[in-house]
Amino acid sequence: MPVGQFTRATGIRLAVLTGSHLRNGDLDRGLATGAQARTIPSTVHSTRARSYPHALTDDLAPWATDPRAKEFIHHTHPARSRPAT
Repeated sequence: MPVGQFTRATGIRLAVLTGSHLRNGDLDRGLATGAQARTIPSTVHSTRARSYPHALTDDLAPWATDPRAKEFIHHTHPARSRPAT
């Protein structure tokens, strides 16, 4: 299915694939598909589609100190990347 069609479904599928890569220990593939998944919800009006990339921050927990994971979390969910006050 082309990315331009059924965008919500495509974003959700990419986010699920990202989570699979991360849970299988593949940070590189997870971040690559995660970058795609993160951009799609901004083009649709779907709370569900927007929630999937945000949920990926939990799958990134094993790489909490990796700068690439921190960058992904910052761009996906800025509130989680801020230090607690």
